[in-house]
Amino acid sequence: MTNQHPHYGHRQRKKEEFLLRGIEGRPEHEILEFLLFYAIPQKDTNPLAHQLIARFGSLTDVLNAPFEELIQIDGVKENAACLICFLRALSKVYLTNEQKSVIEIRDAQSMFRYCKALFIGAKTEEIHMLFFDDRLNLLGEEKICNGTFDGVSVSMRMLIEAAIRAKSSAVAIVHNHPNSTSMPSKNDLNATAELWKLLTALDIDFVDHVIIAKDGDWSMRHNGTMQFIWNS
Repeated sequence: MTNQHPHYGHRQRKKEEFLLRGIEGRPEHEILEFLLFYAIPQKDTNPLAHQLIARFGSLTDVLNAPFEELIQIDGVKENAACLICFLRALSKVYLTNEQKSVIEIRDAQSMFRYCKALFIGAKTEEIHMLFFDDRLNLLGEEKICNGTFDGVSVSMRMLIEAAIRAKSSAVAIVHNHPNSTSMPSKNDLNATAELWKLLTALDIDFVDHVIIAKDGDWSMRHNGTMQFIWNS
């Protein structure tokens, strides 16, 4: 074939290498280079992969980058930017669905793994509610809103309506602190106590309030914070 793409052999070798060994332990730019094969078929994607990581800082930061910023990079067209954003969204769905079958409310670490997936790519605070049956099997989750959990940005009515709508026997609240520590604020504690009283009146168990942050994760149940609320 006289018109064969000059990088065809390189790409084929990379595909065979991936199928044989996976990507674990590979340099981040090589992983991104491989991804870009499927959005940029007629160009060497290695230099662009280096450029993107240099611009945003890491592979994770590239995947978290907004579409509007990605397409500002020379060489990144709509297809490539859309693929990167789609992969971030797909990763979130995959991780949350995978964790549904193994999460146990009695296990803080499995709870954290599930909850972390909810905030992939999140730049602002979000509030989610998890729904459980009477055996504490996870039934699902719902993003309630963006905002801080302080009783102002999110109304108790929104949370209660979500719990009733799901017809769940028990619920947990999870929100993130993208720009601060995982330690609950005074407002977090006050709002948690208020929500517990409202749920108790409806005979819905309030099993935990989890906070996800860059410095770590906090479970009010497993850190003993909920005991103060239950006994108040």
